[in-house]
Amino acid sequence: MIGTEPGVDTSHGFDFLSDPVLVVTLEGHILEVNTAAKATFGPRLSGGTLADIVLGDPMALAQFLRRASGSTSPRPGKFAFNGKDGRQQLRIEAARSRQIAARPQVILRLLSQTSDRFAMLDRRVKDLDAQLHQRLQKNAELHEALRQNQTLLRELQHRVKNNIQMMMSLIKISARGHESPNVAAVIHTLSGRLRAMAAAQEALYQADKLETVSSQCFLEDVVRSAARACGAMNAVSLTLDDAELSSYEAHNLALIANELLTNAAKHGLRNGQGRISVTFADNGDHYSFGVADDGPGIPPDAASRSSGLALVRGLCRQIGGRLEIDSNNGTRCTVEFRADRQKKMDA
Repeated sequence: MIGTEPGVDTSHGFDFLSDPVLVVTLEGHILEVNTAAKATFGPRLSGGTLADIVLGDPMALAQFLRRASGSTSPRPGKFAFNGKDGRQQLRIEAARSRQIAARPQVILRLLSQTSDRFAMLDRRVKDLDAQLHQRLQKNAELHEALRQNQTLLRELQHRVKNNIQMMMSLIKISARGHESPNVAAVIHTLSGRLRAMAAAQEALYQADKLETVSSQCFLEDVVRSAARACGAMNAVSLTLDDAELSSYEAHNLALIANELLTNAAKHGLRNGQGRISVTFADNGDHYSFGVADDGPGIPPDAASRSSGLALVRGLCRQIGGRLEIDSNNGTRCTVEFRADRQKKMDA
């Protein structure tokens, strides 16, 4: 707000401003000026009037002064002035003076177009700063929401693993008292599949990333768990590349590994003797998982009737892969599926 207190010499009071400042009457008589005004318009200001320096319609200037005299808040305007360096288009901020006098006085502050540009730039910077502050605040809120969701997801993964283990215990309890070999076989099959799912779930829970899991991390657990359940620990050898698999791929591959290893232990070992080789290879554009034994091989009719191999084929389709079986000189089951690395990066 532009104004002066009673008794203040405005020629000195406004010298701190780099913009020209004039104190005028409603008739346009110039009463006082600051140093910047003298530098801009020269000595003609002393005892002069606004008509000496303002170009254009004098009536418009008179109306502007009357409106400005009614308020102590700056009133904007724009007039052409005749300065020492020629015609200048200047923006005006005008307000009633606080000085006590017999007649109304108005203080004029003259701002150049450069000042206008700086003022607009300043407003723009402030607007951008406000927008940045809002976006940073929103970003912080999103990060906090993401952190909470990650915590909830890990808790969910942990509970899923616990629920799977509880299901295994319930199945074993339900099987007590049943001596039927068929019941025992069903319990063994179900327990193996649940163990495979639990191993994949545990690997996801322990992983640094929520979207992917290390293939080595869960495949080794799945294979050793299945081999232990089948009494084939000493027969199994592992060669596993490390790759980042999605949660969906990990669960399907865990079940595939359990089925293939169980079949190899059941049909490929002779009285517990023989070798079972388990491999996982990262081939760049695709992955290969294989289980091979040196047993007598799987007869074609048995391969077509095996419920375990039917399950494997269905799981392969789930991850866009295929199962190949080679029964020459033992049995080798190979599962190949595409490595969609870009999709994992975008997850």
